[in-house]
Amino acid sequence: MTAVEEIDSRQGRGLARGGVTLRSVLWGLVTAAFVAGWGNLQSIVLHGGSLVKSSYPVALILYFCVWIGINIVLGLVKKSWMFTRTEMMVIFATTWIAGMMPSVGWMGYVIGMLPAPHFFATPENRWAELFFDYLPMWGFPDPLPHVMDSFYYGLGKGETVPWSAWAMPLWWWFSAAIALVGAGYFVSCIFHRQWTDAERLIYPLV
Repeated sequence: MTAVEEIDSRQGRGLARGGVTLRSVLWGLVTAAFVAGWGNLQSIVLHGGSLVKSSYPVALILYFCVWIGINIVLGLVKKSWMFTRTEMMVIFATTWIAGMMPSVGWMGYVIGMLPAPHFFATPENRWAELFFDYLPMWGFPDPLPHVMDSFYYGLGKGETVPWSAWAMPLWWWFSAAIALVGAGYFVSCIFHRQWTDAERLIYPLV
């Protein structure tokens, strides 16, 4: 191998090391799942306030600071174990985008929305006759007493979650969520080069 080839080989290894890696994506998704789960538990169950309702979420900064500490420790143990700058950016971006969606971005609203039309419909507000004909009922749980009451009042002793009533609606809403996320991702891919290279837009969503 000539000197030029050796330099090119080293540069190629450096670029591969500095790029997006599988471990950064996986750890980003794990962190995002934890942030989303803890965010829902914190705000809905513990009523401790939401850490994700801001343009620059507090939860993101807290957990990313933890990752910075982990990366420092990895560097002290073994230099090659450290995450590169790009890998840390992948973890940061994945946590920011995916970690916020299940709480305030999506699931924090849709789950409470599904049983609401039937539960809160009364003869006085006339919901059933005003707009029930326009609702896709396959996207809502069956309006059975044990389904509605268990959601709003909690399960009684020895009762189990009526998953059969929730399985189909959740499947359709999950499919819609995947379709929306996929559409947004592919639209971003289409316009990415124009936005970043030609127009050089600097807002965070780029």
